[in-house]
Amino acid sequence: MKKLTALKNYLIQLQVVTPEKLVAYPENNRIDIISKPGEKGLEISQVTYDAIFEMDQVKVSYTALVAIISAWLAEQDTARNNQAVGQPQFDYDPTDNHTADIQLSIEFCEPVYLVETEHGPINYDHQRYDTGDYDLWVAETGEVTDGSTR
Repeated sequence: MKKLTALKNYLIQLQVVTPEKLVAYPENNRIDIISKPGEKGLEISQVTYDAIFEMDQVKVSYTALVAIISAWLAEQDTARNNQAVGQPQFDYDPTDNHTADIQLSIEFCEPVYLVETEHGPINYDHQRYDTGDYDLWVAETGEVTDGSTR
């Protein structure tokens, strides 16, 4: 839920909403088992979830809110165009001429990595793992040879 946490912190940092007026949580969590090995571990799954943001007394305009969310997604969730995730949705309920209550729902997809550790709590394929992050390097080009030298 790194994306949920990052967007929550960003909204607070921009003072779109105060921390006590913002609740963020995941709903409709779905797991897709992948088990793709990497150099330091493996990507065991992808978790897709709806990030729900309930905000009271938001002081930015409707247009500003759309722009802030759109810009953050364009910069921070660049993989979403390659993922089968839905578009953000929100309810905008003006409470007076200057504030609104908002419920925002954004579908996110995030990898879950296992990193090999000697005493990790997760046993998978006769290895011990812990959850963690690592860069998964994928070759863009390559050459296949038969191993002989000429």
